[in-house]
Amino acid sequence: MCRAGDVRVQNVPDAQLVKPTDALVRITRACICGSDLWPYKEMEPSETGRPMGHEAIGGDSRRRRPLPRTPDGDDRPVASN
Repeated sequence: MCRAGDVRVQNVPDAQLVKPTDALVRITRACICGSDLWPYKEMEPSETGRPMGHEAIGGDSRRRRPLPRTPDGDDRPVASN
């Protein structure tokens, strides 16, 4: 989002596995939540913009190290703040 009411889809660099706890998850469904609606109405203009949306479901993940009881390919909710 670049300013109030200005939502764009932009290309960004591919995510990378950096920390041992990192995972890449193929997103199959995504949404925005209520906290994304406040800046939609009130955000001041920004040259760099601000990512919007932080709730998703996905699977087929890649990890730096295996996690017990969480096999690759399982669908799982994804949330970040």
